[in-house]
Amino acid sequence: NQAGSVADQGVSSLALATADRSRNSEHVPADVQSVLNLEPRHYGALSGLGMILVAIGREEEALEWLRRALEVNPYLDGVRLLADRIGERLKGKRI
Repeated sequence: NQAGSVADQGVSSLALATADRSRNSEHVPADVQSVLNLEPRHYGALSGLGMILVAIGREEEALEWLRRALEVNPYLDGVRLLADRIGERLKGKRI
């Protein structure tokens, strides 16, 4: 799905920029939290938060948010790929 792919790229760029600002923070960036407070099913904010958490090394939490985004919009190919990779990596750590 080309529209999903373009949306994935936009979300990824925004998430990476936000992650860069949030790298030393333990808290969810206020702008992402505001969006989720207004629209809990905003797949861009859900997946963006997941990517931010990946960037700051919180993969288990990230996977939860990425999966939430995929529940809302199953056509986020980049998000699915990232979630699958993290899921496999975490499964390997638990064994």
